Amino acid sequence: DVWPQSDHITWTFPGCKASDGKPYTMEWFDGLIYPPEEVQALAREAGFTEYPAESAMVLGTEGALLLPHTSGPVLLPKGKFGGYPKPKLPPRNHYHHFLDAVLGVEMCESHFQQTGPMAETILLGTVAIRVPDTELVWDARRLRIPNSEAADRLLRRTYRKGWEAPVTI
Repeated sequence: DVWPQSDHITWTFPGCKASDGKPYTMEWFDGLIYPPEEVQALAREAGFTEYPAESAMVLGTEGALLLPHTSGPVLLPKGKFGGYPKPKLPPRNHYHHFLDAVLGVEMCESHFQQTGPMAETILLGTVAIRVPDTELVWDARRLRIPNSEAADRLLRRTYRKGWEAPVTI
């Protein structure tokens, strides 16, 4: 398999406690497809000459949070949030922190109860790019895409003899 040179994926989520019960969307721009100009303008305000590769931006009702991979988070617009104090975090090497969690010393801040659903969401995006122009409905309980047989088929594979993986659902 190969991957696309560019893609734009939109996820729509039902309301939850964190969104005050309101539905919300998340968009992924990759390759030669860039976010809308207003998002790129916010990145320029943060000092980037172009939208930073390998970054994320969370747009809220009051402003935005830019999360570049190579530097720390930036609250925007700077005029509103420039003096906002950064939270005090314990000094920690995230690789060691992960190993401490594996060894049972403590739980990671980004533990699997949080990151599992996030990974599931991103992986569904990789399915979505294989069935373009199709809105997929995800049944998280059954781990199925009931409205698209073509997409649902991509969720599982037939393994060669001797390489089978047990189904745990």
